[in-house]
Formats: sequence, structure tokens, C-alpha cells
Amino acid sequence: MTTEASRLVSILPQQLALSVGAINPVFEAGISISGRQHASAEQTLEQCESALEQADAYNCPLSFFQPDTLQQRNAELQLLSEFKTALQHNTPELWLQPKVKPDGVIESFEALLRWQQSDGSYAAPEKVVALAEQYGLIAQLSSHVLNKAIAIIKRFHQHKLHYAIAINLTGSDLLAAPFYNELVHIATHQPALLQQLTLELTENSIAKHQQPLFDKLHALKRLGYTLALDDFGTGQASLSMLNKLPVDTVKLDRSFLLNVPGDPRQTQLVQSVMLMTKALKLRLVIEGVETEVQQRFLSSLGAEQLQGYWFSKPKPVAHWLVHFSQQKTEESAAENAT
Repeated sequence: MTTEASRLVSILPQQLALSVGAINPVFEAGISISGRQHASAEQTLEQCESALEQADAYNCPLSFFQPDTLQQRNAELQLLSEFKTALQHNTPELWLQPKVKPDGVIESFEALLRWQQSDGSYAAPEKVVALAEQYGLIAQLSSHVLNKAIAIIKRFHQHKLHYAIAINLTGSDLLAAPFYNELVHIATHQPALLQQLTLELTENSIAKHQQPLFDKLHALKRLGYTLALDDFGTGQASLSMLNKLPVDTVKLDRSFLLNVPGDPRQTQLVQSVMLMTKALKLRLVIEGVETEVQQRFLSSLGAEQLQGYWFSKPKPVAHWLVHFSQQKTEESAAENAT
């Protein structure tokens, strides 16, 4: 069967001549083999479609149906259906993780997606984002995140809190006209919000699009947005690219901190990044701080801003409102005591 399928794919034309010019099509095949328990025509077609999706995902010409693949696909489609409904009802939330000074004082927050499913569990954010990208929902999701962040900023203002909120975007978000225009509209009609709104993009997300995205980033910078390069050190961004980007902040990926301060080589890398960002007049946020030893060590090196579970995991907005209210009460009590 494999030989026959390979032969079929190989005899298909490698080039097609059209009136506008020649194209080079790529053919893929999804295959299902019926055993003793014969499946219906509909089931067989579904199995072939599942196998074809696998062929496309792994960029290979042939893929055979695997039962567990179909189960995974059905679970994915169920998750997708639930997530579409959740977006329509505006239910996915943003939880906040603080970025702090070396002494632990909160300076700003990163907003992270949290979606509670019908069974009460929270879907893995990276899985939700991947699903949204795969099925064309990423622009809708990013718009949802943007508006949720703005709502949090306004809610903070009601409590006389003025912390900046950073949201995670992809390069394709900014290249999508509707979402980019939404950012322009906010800058034009609610410019005060920009003082508390930071746009974070990952290294790979920027490197993937290069010049078209550079132009958008420079335009957003001129409008007044604060821009941050996330997951620095894990992707394809070069130092020359970093020099061209209009970013204000660089976030060093947590992987650089795994063996700090125990590993001298890794520690030297962190120090080098600190010196480089200082020379470029960029603010550096070091992610992944999970121990007091790391906090003290990075503080001794002169780190500006830290983020990680040692200080706090991401928590709901309501938690932080209570936290700051209690903090204010304690400060007032201390003042009255003196």
C-alpha cells in the first residue's frame, strides 16, 4: 500500500502551467486501511482527513491513519468549539504576574491568558494560543486580550492604581489590518492609556516577519506605545536586529536562569546581557526567578527588574486589588502609629 501510494504521489505533475505563469504544487496523501471490521464510507473519509492533517503538519507526502490521532483531533475540535463559545461570551480572563524591583516592590504586571473550561480545569495557555493560530482565531483572541487589559487598567484607575500592564502579541497580529487599526484607534482616542499599556512580542515572532513588522513597530512607537522584546535569547533575533528595533525593554528568557548562580558560564551570559542592554539604553527584565538565592545574586549584579514564581505566580485581578488595599491599610496604620 505504501509503494502504491508513493507511486501515485510521484506521478502527479510537479509543475502546472497557468495563464499567469507556472506553479509548483505540493501533493500530500492521507491513507486509511480497512481491516476486518470495515468502517463506513463516512468513517473512512474522516480517517483519511485525519491522516492528511498529520501529513500536512509534518510536511511529508504520506501519512497513515492512527486511531489515537483521530481521538486527539476530536478532542481538539471539542476544545475549539468550547473556546469559540468562550470568546463570544467574553469569558477568558487575564491573570497578572508582577514585575518587581530586586527588593520585591511591584512596578508593573504581565497579563497572562487563563481560560476555565466547562469541567472546571484551566486550559494550558500555550495550547489555547496554538489552537487559535491554527484555526484562524488569533486576531480575535488578541483583540479580546487587548480589551481585557484596557478594562484592567481602567479598573486599577478606579482604585487609584497606575501600574502598567503588558500583553503578549505575535508579529502576525500587528500585520493584520483590523487589529493594527484597533491599536491606532486606541492611541488616537485614548492616548492616556498608552502610559500603562506595554506590547510584548517574542523574538521569533519578530524575526519571522522582519522589515514589514519593523515598519509597524516604528509606527506604534511614534504613536506612543511601549514595546518589549520577550523571550530574548531563545529565538532568531541577532544583535544587529536588536539595534534596529524600537523596543524599550528586553525580557531575558527564564532558560538563562536555570543554573544561576551555580553555573559560572550561564552566570556570565546573564551578566553579558545586562551589560549589553545597559549599553543600548534598554531596560532588562530577568524572567524565571524562583529562589531567594537568585533574587539576592541578581540584585548584587545590579538587576533592574525581576519576574518569577519566587515573587508571585499569576493571580486574578481581584487578588491584586485586595493585596493593594491591605497594603494601603497597613501603611496608614504604620503612619498613625508614629
